[in-house]
Amino acid sequence: MRRADHDADHRASRRGRRRHLRRARQYHPELHLNLAEDYVRTARSKGAGERTVLVRHVLRNSLIPIATLLGLSLPAIFSGALITEAVFNFPGMGELFWTAAQTQDYPIMLGITVLVGLATVIGSLLADLAYAALDPRVRFA
Repeated sequence: MRRADHDADHRASRRGRRRHLRRARQYHPELHLNLAEDYVRTARSKGAGERTVLVRHVLRNSLIPIATLLGLSLPAIFSGALITEAVFNFPGMGELFWTAAQTQDYPIMLGITVLVGLATVIGSLLADLAYAALDPRVRFA
């Protein structure tokens, strides 16, 4: 493996780790905030076990922002990452879109744009459904 390829792989892997740590930093405070809520103290005072309190109350309420972020990141999963595809020589939608833009292949560009838009709508719908399942205050009308 050439040195430049190795450096590019290393940079891509570091970006992935940074993104993962950034998301973990978003979720961790949410868990601590929920641990101090009144409903957790009430569940503990009613005699619920620590595992029950953590799973049914704290984890359920802490998953709400995670469900929102995962649902809205669905288009990025479908559209592909151009840099990752270029580094690993993997043919994907990002590379297809880039090639179509360079050759002015408008039907391909339009198709990928519609697909990413559809993935955005579906991701938003899934995030809303997960939000309704996780948050007991949300009811369907």
